[in-house]
Amino acid sequence: MADLIALLLVTLSSLFGSGADDEQFALLLSQAVQKSKPVPMDEVSVDCTGCTVSSIDSIGFDFSGLTLEPLLIESASIDVDSLHHDAKGRITMEDLGFSARITQEDLTAALRSHVERLEDATITIDRRGLTLSGRHRVLALSIPYSVRGTLGVEDGSQLMFHIDQSQLSGLNMPAGLNALIEKEVNPVYDLKAFASRSRKDIERAKAQLGYEFALQIRKITYGEGHIIVDGNA
Repeated sequence: MADLIALLLVTLSSLFGSGADDEQFALLLSQAVQKSKPVPMDEVSVDCTGCTVSSIDSIGFDFSGLTLEPLLIESASIDVDSLHHDAKGRITMEDLGFSARITQEDLTAALRSHVERLEDATITIDRRGLTLSGRHRVLALSIPYSVRGTLGVEDGSQLMFHIDQSQLSGLNMPAGLNALIEKEVNPVYDLKAFASRSRKDIERAKAQLGYEFALQIRKITYGEGHIIVDGNA
């Protein structure tokens, strides 16, 4: 997510000084992001206020169908406050927040991309947390399991599954097997993990930003069939 933000903000640099008003600037930026496609996406819209030759009071990006490999994010928003563009082409800003809505199907697909010993691993989400179910291979056996838990955060950006309740073929699972499952699935996803078209693009973008990114997930909200992840950078 931090890499995506860096690429988006550098896209701004070519538009500063265009003389466009708020509405024109937002349209130009939407077109530029769609054209450059720093990551696969279905749609993006941009809303900005206070656009001048060298600064922007605030700007918001709204995405649908945003892919941060291997995770598809149903919708996401990124809001940035107080951007400034100096004579040397550097961009500075005061505050940046993001929010992402992720469905249980897309979180399941991202999880399956890296687990090895959990067959048919499936995540379902309700307002109380997550259920992970499937089959666990133990030697020659393939044993059905169902575990309940919640997501924690490590290193600011890693979504970590922690088991609260568990069942194995109708019986309580031993703590040792709980630990094996947690080790196998975690991190479920790391928002810092972002496969860009070009690593050079990202490094060039970060060099142009007078801002040090420190991605932090602040809150995870559970809904029926989805989670919402809020944070800042």
